[in-house]
Amino acid sequence: NTLVFSNFDRLGCGALLAWAHTSAQRHQRNVVVRAIWIGTPISLMIMGLSIVVGEPIISVASDQLALAVTVTGILQATQTRVGRNILGFLSISPIVYLGQISYGIYLYHMFAPNILGKVINLLGEPEILKQQPAGVFVMMLITLFVASVSWFVVERPINSLKSRFPYFRT
Repeated sequence: NTLVFSNFDRLGCGALLAWAHTSAQRHQRNVVVRAIWIGTPISLMIMGLSIVVGEPIISVASDQLALAVTVTGILQATQTRVGRNILGFLSISPIVYLGQISYGIYLYHMFAPNILGKVINLLGEPEILKQQPAGVFVMMLITLFVASVSWFVVERPINSLKSRFPYFRT
């Protein structure tokens, strides 16, 4: 539950990266890329320390900014040969499939606890599903299942209609 304005750091990081790769002069692009390569390890350290300590080091906003900078660094890494080699695991089939159904995961993940509650009631309240690791695992399975069904029944058929409508670049 974050405020809309708290996501401006992510928007800013993405806009800066897009500007650096489309409109910036060479020296400006180099400054942005260097800043990302320096900021990403620092951001990872901030997030790691927050995890070790158990609460945000500076503030919740600093952890969110650290995450935005880290993701921006990963996106920047995909633009280099070394980065593509390191991040090559992102092109394996299960990861690509998760990318395909990611919108469904985003939409349906909040319903998984309710579904799990109903499953627990139907099964006579088994204790194993009430425990944290097992319950979370079952909620993940429920979310993946519902997102997969949504991909094949709703999203993919709608996406196939794109070819019937002309697309004009502006």
